[in-house]
Amino acid sequence: MYRLEIQKILLAIDEHFSDAEYCMALIKQAIQIADKHQDLEWGVDLRYDLIHEERATSSCSESISAFAWILNVCDQYPDQFDEADFMLEYQWMLCSAYSNSSLSKEQVMTIGDDLYRRLDRNNLSKRGYYFTMAEYAHNLGDYEMSESYINKGMLEPYDEENTEASEYDYRIEHLCLMQRFDEAVAVMDQMEIKKLSAFALPFETYCAMAYTMARAKDERAIVYLNKAKESYEKLREVNSSMLYSMVRYTYAMFLLGDSYYLTMYEKIAEWEIGAEDDLLFMLSRHVAVMFYDGGEQRLALSSKLAFYQSSDIYDLKHVSTYYEAIAKDLGEKFDQRNDSDFATNEYKELLLERDYKI
Repeated sequence: MYRLEIQKILLAIDEHFSDAEYCMALIKQAIQIADKHQDLEWGVDLRYDLIHEERATSSCSESISAFAWILNVCDQYPDQFDEADFMLEYQWMLCSAYSNSSLSKEQVMTIGDDLYRRLDRNNLSKRGYYFTMAEYAHNLGDYEMSESYINKGMLEPYDEENTEASEYDYRIEHLCLMQRFDEAVAVMDQMEIKKLSAFALPFETYCAMAYTMARAKDERAIVYLNKAKESYEKLREVNSSMLYSMVRYTYAMFLLGDSYYLTMYEKIAEWEIGAEDDLLFMLSRHVAVMFYDGGEQRLALSSKLAFYQSSDIYDLKHVSTYYEAIAKDLGEKFDQRNDSDFATNEYKELLLERDYKI
């Protein structure tokens, strides 16, 4: 009978598949039923579903504990559950670990080392591990370390998650962050010739190029912003898991004088609710700068936001101050964690690029 209950819940999920929050609530109900009856197979499958559902959002409030439970079951019952089936999810958890400002560098590296060992003993590709660590190195401002990880990753076999398209994306983003734009353009030309794509790629790659070039005042920024716009219109799905790239997209519009940035901000503003620290830091520092000059603006925003106004008229200076407080707090937390001043300087540099005084 309890399995029947779970099946009914899964049918309800199928009917409301577009509402991630509602679906996650239903999956959690099903997990409670499975756990009550000590059904490990349902417990694993449902937690796997929960992780995938949350992956389509900007949040990671449920996935870490769900994955830790799955990993524990794999360790306890190796004859019944194969840990190799869950290593792609482990790569997502590593990403969420370094995105969490409350975890220490030691904890992040311990998680990374454990993932590496499990991949190694299962003879699985370490491509995703290396590229995830390259992103972590970017967050530390250590581009030399990032390049080393990318080079190692490129020697590993592809898997279903880490495709040729994602390889090009990582390479181009790395080159853009180092302002090696000529090289980035050359690699992007190859990506376009091969017509490589995957989920939100090459949209997110174009966003990285437009954003970094616009900040560097490179004339080619508008070319890649237009490519991003064209690619955006072809996306089959846009969800809050894309917050990082959508902030880049919005900010590139802002820097290049495209007023549509306000419409894009309206779209992504609500995604801050429950967002991972790294994503919230990305959003907050850029919006703080976008609205730094103040003034009144009509915006259609969610009533869930802390600064919501029923009149839809917003004092942009007030909104900027709200985001600035978040950006400074998270920047300090990341710097304390990383023993650096890189995150704090990220916000200061955005202001300086606009000729503001700190």
